[in-house]
Amino acid sequence: MKLDDFIENALVDIASGIKKAQEKYKSLGGQVNPTGLDYKKIEMAVAKHKKTSRIAQAVEFEIAVSAGNKVQGSGKAGIQVLDVGISGKVEGANEESNVSKIRFSIPVIFPKSVYSEDENEGQGNVR
Repeated sequence: MKLDDFIENALVDIASGIKKAQEKYKSLGGQVNPTGLDYKKIEMAVAKHKKTSRIAQAVEFEIAVSAGNKVQGSGKAGIQVLDVGISGKVEGANEESNVSKIRFSIPVIFPKSVYSEDENEGQGNVR
């Protein structure tokens, strides 16, 4: 796989994963890669949302990927995330692959809890 194809596929796969996570994560009350973050005074790992003042944290990923060209079988060439205990043994196919690491981070605002004031004890309870 050529370098430009590798970069294109990796970025498209990451963007696709972010889009899928945004759709599911919204129903949980959080945001993935939200707009309106202010990084001016806070490091990249943590930022404050300009309108809501909620804190966004960078979730960091470092993954090993294999960009291969499969010669035999129905599988298509592309980028595959490698499992942690991968042996490297390939059966039933002639495959050329190169292992690379990709490191990236995605800002995430985690879901918040909603508290109500307990009048009897003066402590908040999660609703």
